[in-house]
Amino acid sequence: MKFPEGSDTSAETDSREISSDSEISQSERTSVLIAIGLTTIVFLCGLTVADPDLWGHTLYGLRSMEAGVLTETADPFSYTAPGARWVNHEWLSELIFGGLWQATGAIGLVMWRNLIVVLVAVVAALSIRRAQAGQAATVLLLALSAECLSDFVVFVRPQLATFALFALWLFVLRGYWDQRTRWIWCLPVTMVFWVNLHGGFLAGLGVLGVVTLSAVVRAAVVRAAVETQPGEESVVRKILHNASVRDLAAVSGLCAAATFVNPYGVEMHQMLWDHLISEQAVREWQPLWSVSGIESEAPLWSLGRTLLSWVPFVILVPTLIFSRRWKWIDLAILAVVAWQAVSHLRHVALLSLAVLVLLPGPLTEALQKTFTHLTERWQRREAKLIRIAGTVGVCLFLLGLQVHGAREMWRHGIAPWEIAVECRSYVPGVPASAVAFLQDQQIAGNLVTDYGWGQFVIWHCFPQNRVAFDGRYRTVYSPELEKEFFALQRAGQDRPQTTPILDRHPTDIALVPAGRSVDDYLKQRADFRCVYRDGQASIFVRHVSGFEHLPSVSDQAESIPTQPTWTTFPGLANGTAVADRAGAGS
Repeated sequence: MKFPEGSDTSAETDSREISSDSEISQSERTSVLIAIGLTTIVFLCGLTVADPDLWGHTLYGLRSMEAGVLTETADPFSYTAPGARWVNHEWLSELIFGGLWQATGAIGLVMWRNLIVVLVAVVAALSIRRAQAGQAATVLLLALSAECLSDFVVFVRPQLATFALFALWLFVLRGYWDQRTRWIWCLPVTMVFWVNLHGGFLAGLGVLGVVTLSAVVRAAVVRAAVETQPGEESVVRKILHNASVRDLAAVSGLCAAATFVNPYGVEMHQMLWDHLISEQAVREWQPLWSVSGIESEAPLWSLGRTLLSWVPFVILVPTLIFSRRWKWIDLAILAVVAWQAVSHLRHVALLSLAVLVLLPGPLTEALQKTFTHLTERWQRREAKLIRIAGTVGVCLFLLGLQVHGAREMWRHGIAPWEIAVECRSYVPGVPASAVAFLQDQQIAGNLVTDYGWGQFVIWHCFPQNRVAFDGRYRTVYSPELEKEFFALQRAGQDRPQTTPILDRHPTDIALVPAGRSVDDYLKQRADFRCVYRDGQASIFVRHVSGFEHLPSVSDQAESIPTQPTWTTFPGLANGTAVADRAGAGS
């Protein structure tokens, strides 16, 4: 690795780079890129599962449209923090979700996800072409990255907007590092939208900061190498006069200013900062090494998610070891993003995107150096049929995985343009049967439920039921209330006599996962009794006036009602019309 010399506008070159696929025609490389690219798009878009927060994201957008506001700023849904300040960093995504649902139903939400996937695929393809990556590296990189990203893009979430914009920013910044272009000035414009689509705009600012600081270091090293004569400008002045440094500093300032173009101003930054610096109990905010265990409710699904989380590192580490084609700016960016991925599970997707954009060239060289003889045979003209067969085999493998994953939904009549809702397991499953029981029995009151089920309950049960805590998390609820809520989830382990959520707050109903510690805790509470139980969830009500007509149920298997395995979003066939639900309680 070496610092560039000469003009800042010239592209960096590395004499150690070696030709990729020298005997393979450009048309063949393009055909392979198109084939594997389209296959990965189909693989990623062929199945959509409802994220636990999708009900809330869609409902909040519907309510905002009906009220004629950008976003609600006070909480209407909880009884533990009624009227609390609501700093919604995803309000623009939710307006989009609400508008798409109102206009087209689930197909609009699915197409929005598919559009994000296509945008990411286009950026990946442009990165591969820019690096002149080899066929083997192209197939390997896209196939493995698709496997990792599938765990994230199977859901419709505001976070998907961050994926597309993060990949775009990386592509533009990495290209600018090699050669100054005007595309750098599109970043402040996109930031105006990104800051309101999802809080992941901080990742974009972080990468921009890394590139800007690296440009200063590069200019300092280059200029300091030239002896400063008396009367000449100092090294600092020369750095400040460097065109790349000036551009990046100006873009950084504009992007930082653009982040304040939101309904909350600096309040949004404060809320997001609290998210990042404090310990969190939510799985996707946990460190990567702490979530490697297998959940008993869905062991195969949990094991698959765990293994996929390490895919970017499987590509990253060997590539950096066996290649010298990467430049020091690649290492700086990847180090920062990898640290975030290790710190928070949800940032593994960003690392996978960074690998897609930054490592096509280095991976090509790593494969050539590691498998020299195999690579030479692979590149020969007479091996064309073998290359075609290998590419077709990978495409068929990905399509086979997609068919296998979607087959269960097809058996239940769920088409690819619909959003599947799982109704039997824990999160991402939702308690459709239990909530249908609440509606059928008209059980109204203050309700505490699992973190991942809160927004499903809000969609179907508000305003008859208000919740104690839900997936809006720290955008609404205080740290103290958060501790009280998660203390209830652990109550079965600690066996306390009282818990704040049940005893300090006016809780009437508890909808909890069956067989978990909180379920055991409520069984031994004399002031609560179980009125519903299935294989997924239990409903307890307090001994107060209004619930006498509800018979208690036992733990016997014959009392467990039949549950559907899968249904479609929004999850209850007999649910209230969405238009009515959106306006309820306004």
